[in-house]
Amino acid sequence: MNALYAVLAVAAAGIIPGAGMVHAEIPEVVKIGGIFEYNWAEGAEGAAISEMAVEDFNAYLENIGAGWSLHLSSEDTQSSGSVSLDKVHTFNGAGVKILVGLPFSQYIVQAASYIDRNNMLVISHAAQAENLAIDDTIFRLVPHDGYQAPAIAKMLEDAGIEVLVTVARADTWGDGHVAGVRERFSGVMEPGLRYNTDAQEFSVAVGVLDDVISGLVERHGAEKVGVLYVGNDEFLPIMQAMRFYENVSKVRWFATNTQSFKTYFFEDPVAREFAEATQFTTTRSIVSSDNRVKDALDAKYMEMYNATISTYGYAAYDSIWLLGLTILQTQSTDTETLAGAIPYVASHMLGASGDLTLTEYGDLATAEFEVWQVSDGAWVQVVDE
Repeated sequence: MNALYAVLAVAAAGIIPGAGMVHAEIPEVVKIGGIFEYNWAEGAEGAAISEMAVEDFNAYLENIGAGWSLHLSSEDTQSSGSVSLDKVHTFNGAGVKILVGLPFSQYIVQAASYIDRNNMLVISHAAQAENLAIDDTIFRLVPHDGYQAPAIAKMLEDAGIEVLVTVARADTWGDGHVAGVRERFSGVMEPGLRYNTDAQEFSVAVGVLDDVISGLVERHGAEKVGVLYVGNDEFLPIMQAMRFYENVSKVRWFATNTQSFKTYFFEDPVAREFAEATQFTTTRSIVSSDNRVKDALDAKYMEMYNATISTYGYAAYDSIWLLGLTILQTQSTDTETLAGAIPYVASHMLGASGDLTLTEYGDLATAEFEVWQVSDGAWVQVVDE
């Protein structure tokens, strides 16, 4: 028995009274569909960790003599909301009603009505838009961004920023994040760059941004102007485009937790120079440091991939175990039954993310954030004095 399976088996035993019973309503193989963003580092991570979770959960089922197992079939969104929706259609057509993944909020917006009409069930490991906190059968094992916005506002204000420019994705998540910060930031927010998520070339838009920053620096002083980036791995080509402009790096840059601990700030020379010049600073979502499930998963993942895990990776792992334990608890794969039981099971479950208690809308109820900054080629925590 591997260490991680042993830890999770102990954690699960307290909430599963039916171990070893015959489960007439559960098929021998329970099929789950996975829809992941392989072009996003945390998306590929989520897919790999979900497979690990299925393997570990199936070992648990075999040990208790459950008589059934999980099978995960994963598909790539190809960085497209329409492709993601097509995958939802395909899984439903194949009779697969239970899905994990769907990492971006915009993908959920596009698929939500179809999911509802067809009685499907989703647990997302990464979609965080605040406006998705509604009563539906789409659960999110991450806190929505309404929790992060105050942490971002405090990060900005602690840095002495009085005028904020935003650079954000033009989608549900990006727009929602900017709106949330606007509600909570005490300074002035100026329009900056709102870019299409499928954009490949940024030089013209960055030229406009450079002019905006130049004007703000002239009026307010560089030390009072900051830029908040709300996006994913497309920040690397944006930084590549910015190297040809002089004003964008004269002010401090900040970002949401999606940029924390990104390795391209050290692996790419342009990104490294930009991060050092702008004292690049982010929020970082954290989980409990004394979580035995997290510690065991960290050790296994490091051994397999020589890498650390993001908070989205922990959520992906927990998604599989939460689904599996709810199926075991209810002795059913009916999505309506599962949707009704998931909040109860989650409230009694310790996952890699820690306490999995959900809000009334099915989102992770707890959130903690730290502030980290790139300094001398490393991520350094910013501690309040």
